[in-house]
Amino acid sequence: MALQNWPAGVRGNDGQILRAGLEDLPGDNLLRSQMDDGFKQRRQFTRGLSRFKASIKMPRSEYNLFTEWVRDTLKEGQLGFSFYHPIRDYSVAANFVAQDGRAFIPQPAPAGWMIVTFELDYIDRALA
Repeated sequence: MALQNWPAGVRGNDGQILRAGLEDLPGDNLLRSQMDDGFKQRRQFTRGLSRFKASIKMPRSEYNLFTEWVRDTLKEGQLGFSFYHPIRDYSVAANFVAQDGRAFIPQPAPAGWMIVTFELDYIDRALA
């Protein structure tokens, strides 16, 4: 299945990510097995996933478009999409990481704006 594109008319994929809270997180690529004498661990995949955390401030109208896109197009955030990574400076294939059972965490901001905070798992490789 082809990757979905970030919704047109919604900020966030063109460099409008808030600097506060923007961070690259280490991915978890280890498979751990409990043994009698401790734990055994090995790499789960040849190339592991990296993780990215960000917040985007958007007006309520864009928030409604974003919510609809996550719910309907990405099937509640389960499908992958193309995302421009502002630190890497290229687009990556990404998936939302569930937080409290949701793809993102919304917070009201002054003047009818919303702040959307999310984490993404991605393969650190530029999309062609």
